[in-house]
Amino acid sequence: MKPKLRYKIKQWLVIVTFWLLIGLFFSIYDLIVFDYSASQYVVFLPDSTTVYNHIMLSLVAPFLGGLFGASFIVFYLRDKFKKFSYGKLLLLHGATYMALILLVAFLVIFINSSILLKNTPWSDEVILRGMGLMTDYGIWKVVAFWFVIVILTVFLLEVNDKYGPGVLKKLILGSYYHPQQEFRVFMFLDLRESTALAEKIGSKQYFLLLQQFFKDITEPILNSRGEIYQYVGDEITVSWQQTIIKNRPACIDCYLAIKTLIDNKKDVYINQFGDYPKFKVGIHCGTVTVGEIGIIKKEIVYSGDVLNTAARLMEACKEFGTEVLISEDLYQKLGDSYAFDYVSDKQLRGKSKPIKLYTYLKVSEHIESLSVL
Repeated sequence: MKPKLRYKIKQWLVIVTFWLLIGLFFSIYDLIVFDYSASQYVVFLPDSTTVYNHIMLSLVAPFLGGLFGASFIVFYLRDKFKKFSYGKLLLLHGATYMALILLVAFLVIFINSSILLKNTPWSDEVILRGMGLMTDYGIWKVVAFWFVIVILTVFLLEVNDKYGPGVLKKLILGSYYHPQQEFRVFMFLDLRESTALAEKIGSKQYFLLLQQFFKDITEPILNSRGEIYQYVGDEITVSWQQTIIKNRPACIDCYLAIKTLIDNKKDVYINQFGDYPKFKVGIHCGTVTVGEIGIIKKEIVYSGDVLNTAARLMEACKEFGTEVLISEDLYQKLGDSYAFDYVSDKQLRGKSKPIKLYTYLKVSEHIESLSVL
């Protein structure tokens, strides 16, 4: 299973669980404060004096909503609405799920009425009772409540995407409230000849190209279980907690997947933007300090020489005429899954001693084995 699909399934399971818990809370709250004597809602309950029946019935709608609505959110609609602005995205989701909530409420009401009356859902008696319930304020209270829950869910999903997978959870739980040390691999990827490219195609077209490039390479990054740390201009920083995944170096798989994808889409980029993105990559590993920084705008920040070295390796690519450079520390940990070529000993800016630099040697032999599209 691809990491991107696994990530979506995880989101789906979280939503279903969250909605079921909300449904349980709402049903208990209803039992405490709701005045059933003033509402037709009471006839909706099979044996309305039974708390168990009420709670179980109140979980039917969240379960159906989670089963179908969350699937619709995660696997289809969010991808379709990505091109819209944030405000429009929330409105479109709201309108769509208002209709979905009404549909779920309609199904639950008529199925339950059919069970109570021991008749078919399309019988006149069931339809009349169902239509009466659909006009009751108790039902519309439930619909309005779940409309707010759906909007909140979509909002949290978008915020989670903004911070990156897993970061929002770490911020909420305070995982990095106190600085910690972690071993990580960092890849710095920057567009080559960006100034000349921007002058050639214009600043707006260049920005659109950059936007498309970062969008395209997201899937290879997720497929290699990488975490997007930050975007700085036309540069992206990706990190991994694991050096080797399934006996393959994750960072090199990611680099090759990105290279393959851009090579395959070269003509598409040229037709749309008049040129295609060319990039340079520096990869290094080591222990970094990670923690929360900021009061108004909080971020999880990595600090340490590892990041500086990776950035310097990326800068040195131009000097040695190569697309990718890795450090000796990383080279020693990657094993023999791929072939690397020693480039030179180089004293990078800010380093007191020279380090050995390596580049990836046999691109063509492994590129076809990568699934990136």
